[in-house]
Amino acid sequence: MRKSSFISCIAVCMALAFVAAAHADIKVASVSGTVAFKADRQWRPLTRGMTLREGTKVSTGARSTAEISIDGATLTVRPLTMIKISRNAVSKDASDTKIALKYGGVNAKVPKLKTVKSVFKIQTPVATSSVRGTEQEVFFGGMSGMTIRVPEGTVDAENRNGSERSLRGKKNYRQRPDRSLPDNILSDVRDGALVRVHADDITDEEKQLHEYFDDYLDNGDRPDRFSTIMNKQKATLKIRIIWPY
Repeated sequence: MRKSSFISCIAVCMALAFVAAAHADIKVASVSGTVAFKADRQWRPLTRGMTLREGTKVSTGARSTAEISIDGATLTVRPLTMIKISRNAVSKDASDTKIALKYGGVNAKVPKLKTVKSVFKIQTPVATSSVRGTEQEVFFGGMSGMTIRVPEGTVDAENRNGSERSLRGKKNYRQRPDRSLPDNILSDVRDGALVRVHADDITDEEKQLHEYFDDYLDNGDRPDRFSTIMNKQKATLKIRIIWPY
């Protein structure tokens, strides 16, 4: 009888040790401003040094941030953000973390370890990003959709329709909620490269007027000064820009 109880005790201890190993500590490294976490259906203040568990929600107020350490990775929760630590499993040679971003923005820094295979995902209703030993900024809003910025390294993104993109070299990813495909990864570069062109001999005041009322002026209702300038321009230029997909 005693032998049986002893064996049962060992089995329970081994099981508890396995559970502790399967879920590594999720520790709050720092808190600034008003931050709360939800566990057991109740919101409570989040403070530095706390240990969180899988399934916990974290919400930040205005001008408030929280820095959370998860299996060697650092997750910074931006102001006015809500996340849920959906999954946190770790073993001897692998770790698997999934963060559900309800709204707002986060920064994730995930170190690349040779001996451990790390999977760190940030999931939103429209797409999911997967970090491979790098850093990423992720933002989500119900109207704007999901935006991923990659300061360095490589990030994989997949939307809910299965469309995949691999991002590197400071490229951005944006998936709008009303579109089946993400925007062109060079859309920000394209938008920054296109500029308005006007005559060189107009005054600064006329340039400002053109910037503020370009739609009005382009409809033909131009002041005499603009009409004179436009009539003098005899040359035309046609440009076709093809942006890589």
